Amino acid sequence: MGAGTWRPEPTELLGIRKAITEHADDYEAAVASAKSHGLLPAGESLQRSPKGFLPDHRLAAEVRRKDFLVSADIPPELFLNGGLVEVLTARFQQSAPYMAFLCRALGAPF
Repeated sequence: MGAGTWRPEPTELLGIRKAITEHADDYEAAVASAKSHGLLPAGESLQRSPKGFLPDHRLAAEVRRKDFLVSADIPPELFLNGGLVEVLTARFQQSAPYMAFLCRALGAPF
């Protein structure tokens, strides 16, 4: 399962990248929260920092992302033996700080 945004449009991508650099502590906290629940960053990244962003920024690797996702594997047996709804509900709740950051960056309600 995953939460986030895959290949945002250029305007949205720029907004997320700016939010990461301008609110680095908040972004790090959101990612740390996701990781603490086993939700790991996923998706592709650029080789170099995009134009207008410092390559030595402490979150340069995050700014280079093309996708802003966190994901976790779901055991296949949950699809057959029940418990899937409960696990997905918990996972989406655990992704809330990450999603809230992205929504703020995009000016979208959360």
